[in-house]
Amino acid sequence: MLPIHRHIKNVVNNYSEAEIKVREATSNDSWGPSTTIMNEISHMSYNMISITEIMRMLWRRLNDRNKNWRHVYKSLILLDFLVKNGSNQIALHAKSNIHTIQILEQFNYIEDGKDYGKAIREKARSLRELLMNDEAIRSERQKALSTTNRLDLVGFGANEYPPPSNSRLRTSPLHSDSFGQVSEYETAMPQSAIEEDLQIQLALAISKEEHEKEEQRRRTEQISEDTKLKLAMERSQQETNGDQASSGGALFSLVDISLSAAPASVPDPWALNFTVPSTSQAQPQSQASILDT
Repeated sequence: MLPIHRHIKNVVNNYSEAEIKVREATSNDSWGPSTTIMNEISHMSYNMISITEIMRMLWRRLNDRNKNWRHVYKSLILLDFLVKNGSNQIALHAKSNIHTIQILEQFNYIEDGKDYGKAIREKARSLRELLMNDEAIRSERQKALSTTNRLDLVGFGANEYPPPSNSRLRTSPLHSDSFGQVSEYETAMPQSAIEEDLQIQLALAISKEEHEKEEQRRRTEQISEDTKLKLAMERSQQETNGDQASSGGALFSLVDISLSAAPASVPDPWALNFTVPSTSQAQPQSQASILDT
């Protein structure tokens, strides 16, 4: 059963059945994608519309970062499985966007001292090497087909493992309803080599366009974040300069106040204005005093 928040997102965003399957297989749950759901997605990859939806959601998940590292790791696991077990067009889609996988070889995320990026780096490296080796892809797909055939013989049935060809897909119970009517998946299957080639080219073009839109969105967000950071740094620098100017002005103001508060002249208590009589004036006074006596 899906967590309620994931179910709400699926409804709100109007995700298709294929997109919901990919989201479930690459969720943030602590367990890995089940073989059952990966096989269901593998079946869907033989449909032109579904393969576009599958790859679009996978590239979106592969572009997640940090705390959503499980999205990335599980997407690599699912993509590796689809290259080996799904439509052979999966490898073409992956090759056309191989730089996204190469970037993941540098993925880093450490939490509580544990490097969760190591498994992603190793898986991305092995997947890139596989995609660059057509012979290795053919060998892995042949091994997967042999395994599927052996398991079919012991009774697992076509519902559990991906079909090796379009003809098998058309007869698979997964793609027909209980009344034997043809499903939308079978209806959309190409009826000739020319039609199949046109569908492949269209699917690749749609996938490339969606990927370019996602890359453009990420670049725009990065530019926006860089601009915000630059503005914040400039504002901080301006505030720092303003604080320094204010403190300097306050200091000079205090000096001006202290200087202006000082009196123009301070009276000297020792500089009293005494008038000392001269000798010529004092002598007649003395003589008069003598005569009076």
